[in-house]
Amino acid sequence: MEVSRIRMVKKFIYSKILIKINILYNGGVNYLKRLEERSKENNCMPLYKYIPLSINEKYHKLIRFFEENQL
Repeated sequence: MEVSRIRMVKKFIYSKILIKINILYNGGVNYLKRLEERSKENNCMPLYKYIPLSINEKYHKLIRFFEENQL
């Protein structure tokens, strides 16, 4: 009984973490899209090209980690 309760708590915590990561990631993607639209309107080089894409890779690695460990 105690083991299943611990497992449920772990799943709950990890799901909350994933939701927050997802919100942050999607917010970042939307922000980059807005930057691109603004740069097109102003006929200048988009700023997002200078932002490293490693954030995207880290996000997908985290998702894969949670899926593989079935947390």
